[in-house]
Amino acid sequence: VGNISEGTIVMIAVMDDAFDGMSDDVKTAVSSCGGKLIGELEHRSAYALLGRKGDEAMAEQVVKTGQGPAVAASLYGDHGIPGVDITVQSAGFSDGNFARFSLNGQDLGLETGRGFNAVFLQPNGAIFATRIFDTYKNGSAELVAAIDSLEVGSPVLFAVQDDARFHLSHEARAALGLCGATLLEKFHWRYSYALVGVKGAGALAEAMAANGHGFVNASTHYGGPAGAFLDHLPTITTTTITTTTLAARCGYYECSAASLIHRADVAQTLGSDDDTCCEESTPGVESVVVRSAGYGNGNVAEFYINGENLNAATRRGINVLTLRADGSPKKVEHFDTFRDGSAQLVTFIDALPAGTRVLVAAKDEATSNLTDAARSAVAACGGHLIGNLTYRGAYALIGEKDGAALSEQVLPDGAGYAMASAHLEVEQASASSKPRCPARTAYPPVSGWMSNGQLELDEGCRYSLFESDGVAKCMADSWMVVIGGSNTVLMTIRLANMLAPEAIQPVRDGATMGGFTLIDVIIEGGSKVYGAAHKLDGCSALRQDAACKAAIAALVSEAPEPT
Repeated sequence: VGNISEGTIVMIAVMDDAFDGMSDDVKTAVSSCGGKLIGELEHRSAYALLGRKGDEAMAEQVVKTGQGPAVAASLYGDHGIPGVDITVQSAGFSDGNFARFSLNGQDLGLETGRGFNAVFLQPNGAIFATRIFDTYKNGSAELVAAIDSLEVGSPVLFAVQDDARFHLSHEARAALGLCGATLLEKFHWRYSYALVGVKGAGALAEAMAANGHGFVNASTHYGGPAGAFLDHLPTITTTTITTTTLAARCGYYECSAASLIHRADVAQTLGSDDDTCCEESTPGVESVVVRSAGYGNGNVAEFYINGENLNAATRRGINVLTLRADGSPKKVEHFDTFRDGSAQLVTFIDALPAGTRVLVAAKDEATSNLTDAARSAVAACGGHLIGNLTYRGAYALIGEKDGAALSEQVLPDGAGYAMASAHLEVEQASASSKPRCPARTAYPPVSGWMSNGQLELDEGCRYSLFESDGVAKCMADSWMVVIGGSNTVLMTIRLANMLAPEAIQPVRDGATMGGFTLIDVIIEGGSKVYGAAHKLDGCSALRQDAACKAAIAALVSEAPEPT
């Protein structure tokens, strides 16, 4: 160290143990490179220094044995960025219960609170915004949206106060990971945690301590050489700091009323209120939003229709959701293009009819074995940006088979969520225009899907809705045999009582759920002429042997012949 020229950048890292034989001369030499914490080194402590001979440290950290690695990092260079010394302090509830921020030794005097306290800086070191995200309660979504709204390269400072763990979501941890957080997998109740990071570039300083182990410091230097360009720094003359509101994309906002849907451009529009992000729903128009994030950026593939998250099961690779003409969703199909799913993806898209609405979201990692043919298949649905998708990147598409993209976005790993949004014109089904289903067949049509609260059958037909007189007329001169469990009991009781009031009294007749083996009712002219409810010990839906069947047949034979 003594032979190193003044001004030389010096990086020092301890491995295994460096304490037992360290002399005072060694400590003095490290201190000459800015190492003010070298005196705190203990047996098998971790130590990292990013310094400069004859100057202050740009970053330095010492961590006791068993408490993880030490990290020293700094964004360094004379690019018109002033040098800023940054210190962030955090104390959980049991260790002081505070969050503090200082620039160039001056405490910002911010009002802080429970959860993650944040200071967002501009590249020149000026404060852009301050926020409190109460992730103990419900602040995770706001934290994700705030980080998503930042440009890559934005400096961020975080300090935990009280507790921030209780409702810290996986997505929030991933968003903090975009800013360099590496310790949060072990983050627990009332831990102290401090981070100085740069979105998309990593941590400059990070520190964490368990509940009861004291507060933590994260200190670093950001920008040019330590002590340089200080005349150009914004002057802080008061502890009251005016900040701008962080504007997140409307795609993160949930409209407050069921009558509202997202606007078509929520993927690009910044805002967090109904007036900016929502509009009244219109018959025949459907709002669709697709969100995607790679493994380290949230690891999600989500589909929203009219503001409602479908909560569809999604997996690694390319997830595809197709919509029917009425806008109702089909099943999400998964194609693990990290491994061998490309061929299946091509086959699936090739088989789609022209004009099919297609929603696509990448999750985790989708490019390792994403073939050119698979990219071409997605492009056939309007996804021309799929060619730009890179390792663990995010990709969202709302497109149409053999048509154009209505909305599409692709982002690289580290840049956050990709989002696509659009309004779709959908068909409004008219039940009166459909033919009636053939009900008097061995297998009446029953398979279909729900659309706007109505059952749409695959056969394209409809069943009539009957009142009691119509039911009696339809069932005249017929037997109905109903077999099933507790829901079937309720349906049978309701049907019988519709045809003949008080035909079955569940308590009086003993026809309670699970309390019977057989109900036998004969109705003539709107009145019950015979009724019986029987319980046969040892006979159930799970046991219908020959003896049970014979006993049931004997009970049925007790009924009189109908007229």
